[in-house]
Amino acid sequence: MAEALSKREQTCLQHVKQAEELGVSFAEFCRSFDLNVNTCYTIRRSLVRKGAIASRTKADEKEAVKEFSPATPASFAQVRIAPPAAPEVICRVLHPRGWVIECASWPEGSWLAALFGAGEHAAS
Repeated sequence: MAEALSKREQTCLQHVKQAEELGVSFAEFCRSFDLNVNTCYTIRRSLVRKGAIASRTKADEKEAVKEFSPATPASFAQVRIAPPAAPEVICRVLHPRGWVIECASWPEGSWLAALFGAGEHAAS
């Protein structure tokens, strides 16, 4: 190593080694310890430039992407979207006596007229 490492670089180097030992990505390691990922990667780049750690080659990156890529189209899972558990309320009728009627669609006008007409007779 041609250049001496600063205190921040030494700390970052320890983090890089710990992430490798734990088998997690450097970004994941930084996030788990509430470290600023952008700052850590900036320091990591200076470590690569100084030769303290090896840089990731394009082959390494391709291998990492390949590791997480589906092998075949058959690896996709079929997804079915279920209807909502409870229908959305379009119309809500609140009666002064406390009863509530909720409708998922607009009720017929004749039904509403009969409902309100019946409510007047029942209240008497």
